[in-house]
Amino acid sequence: AKAMIMVLGGTVIAGAAAVLTRLFAVGHGAKALIAPQLTAAGIVGLVLTPLLGRSFGPPEGFAAWHVPSMIVLGIVASFFGFRSMLLASEIGTTGQVSVISYMIPLFGVVGGVLLFDDAMSLSLVVGGFLIVVAVTVIGRGSQVTSAAVPAAGPAPLDR
Repeated sequence: AKAMIMVLGGTVIAGAAAVLTRLFAVGHGAKALIAPQLTAAGIVGLVLTPLLGRSFGPPEGFAAWHVPSMIVLGIVASFFGFRSMLLASEIGTTGQVSVISYMIPLFGVVGGVLLFDDAMSLSLVVGGFLIVVAVTVIGRGSQVTSAAVPAAGPAPLDR
């Protein structure tokens, strides 16, 4: 139950972050947001990790492969993944951009089956299908309207 509450809390925070990212990405652009957001995330992680009783490294200590893998994961998973979300926030609606995150478990399950021989079950197939259908339905219902796109230049004067 504690883990589910933590995941729910993280989901609420991620949803709020998607709304704020959309708000700031439209006004300031993705390039202006990526460094401050990743820096803030790193600092908060460094501060909260020991406060929550978690260690920074594996219990057996760091191996030679840990540093390159952290760099690759940081660049590929964090930077490029986050950068693509920021760019999408400039052109898509909040609904379109945030709903795509529902695909993460699907990619995780498929990766587990393909790379680690995790067991495939009917419930995983049905769940994956439902995720794709739900993301499609929600994404189609979150179309950009002309009222949602800020006009270029100052607003016209009423006469």
